[in-house]
Formats: sequence, C-alpha cells, structure tokens
Amino acid sequence: MKAQRRHELKENDLSHILHERWQYISRHANQVLGVTVIAIIVFGVIAWSQVVSRQAESDDWQDYYNLRAQSSDEANLLAATQQLVDRASAPDVVRLSLVLLARVAWEQAMTDLTPDEAKLEQAEKANQRVLDEFSNDAYAVGTAYCGLAAIAEVRKDAEKARSYYEKILADSRLEYAPVHAVAEARLADLDERLVEIRLADSPAPAPEAPQVTPRATSSQQAAVQRAAASQRAAMIGAATQRTGKQRAATTQPAATQPAAAQPAPK
Repeated sequence: MKAQRRHELKENDLSHILHERWQYISRHANQVLGVTVIAIIVFGVIAWSQVVSRQAESDDWQDYYNLRAQSSDEANLLAATQQLVDRASAPDVVRLSLVLLARVAWEQAMTDLTPDEAKLEQAEKANQRVLDEFSNDAYAVGTAYCGLAAIAEVRKDAEKARSYYEKILADSRLEYAPVHAVAEARLADLDERLVEIRLADSPAPAPEAPQVTPRATSSQQAAVQRAAASQRAAMIGAATQRTGKQRAATTQPAATQPAAAQPAPK
C-alpha cells in the first residue's frame, strides 16, 4: 500500500508540473514562438554561411592551381594572382598565393635588360608579408628570404643580400631544405658577383681650335698686288719675246737657215 501511495503521489506531482508548464506556454505562446523562430533563423544563417565559406575556399583553391599551372609570362597572371591574394580568406590559400605572387612578379620584372622596379617592389612586399604572417611555415620563410636576397642582389645591395642568406643558414628548420644549399652557394661568391664592371672612360677629344684667317694690312695688300702685277708683266713679256722669234725665223733667207731647214737641191 505504501508503495502504491508513493507512486500515486509521484504521478500527481508530474501531472502538476506538466499542467504548470502548459499554462506557462499558453500564456507566453507568442514569446516562445518568436524565440523558436529566431533560433531557427540563426541556425540557418550559420549553416548557410559555413556552406558559402567552404564553397568560396574551394573556388580559391581551384583558382590557385589554375594560376600556378600558367606560364609566368602570361600578361594577366600577375594581376589575377594579386586579386586571389586580396580576396582569399583561408590562411593556406593566402600563404601559397603570396609565394606564387612573389615568384611571378620577380620573373616578370627580370624579363628585360633593365629590371622593372615596380614589379620588384611587388615581389618584395609579397615576400615580406609571408615573413610577417606565416613565420611558422619553414618552406614559406625560406622561399621569402631567398626572394628578398635575390631582389637585393639586383639592386647591388650586398649587405642586405648577405643578411637574408645568413638568416636562411641560421634557421635550423631549413638545414636540410634545398634553399639552404642555394643560400650557401650564393653567399660564397656574393662579393665577386656584385662587383660592378666598368670600362675606362675614353678621354674626350680636345676641341678643335677655330680657324682664324688673319686679315692682311693695307701695306701687305699693296705688296701682294704689286707682286701679282709684276708676275703678269713677266708672263706677257715672255710671250711677246717668243712671238717675235717665231716671226724672225719665218722671214730669214734660206741660206742662213739651218741645214735641216734648207730645201733639198733639185
């Protein structure tokens, strides 16, 4: 009997609690419905944002692999890579896109005999951002230091290039990485490679002295004129003398003419 009584009491307590809850819900039905609707909406928004975020990350990865497969000399590759870096939200996509951006900017900057300084600055900023935001990634750090050292070499800044190579060698995480061997080789002959070869400048030709024709004085001009007149008179006299001799020869008798000039006897 006692057990049955205890069971009845428990049933009465449960029915009383349920009755109170029902009355509370009846009195606050609108509030309860509003809270329920808000919770459903919030849950739906969170779920939808996660789906959109995952889809955007998937699209970014696809774009990254497509860009990496292109040749570095593509005209729009640099701009497309920069856009991917700006819009990507996943850290891994951003990190690898920055490494790709630095490489593409560097290779396009070095296509001409004179490096493109604007693209060198773009590569430098990408490498520096890798160091600032992804210092825990050894591969990215080594690649960024090597890229910065190469830019410093192009700018003939031996001290800065040496500091970057030494940072690669000092990082224990890069001891067995390929970039470690590259840094050792580049550092060994850094000074020799950065010696600027200049040809000796040929001396400038001496300026030619202006030719100045001296002006004759009046006495000198008179002397020149007298000399020219004397020369003309001498020439006229000589010509006259030759003409007179020729005329005398033609009028001389045959007996007085030279034997070669006399006519043969008949």
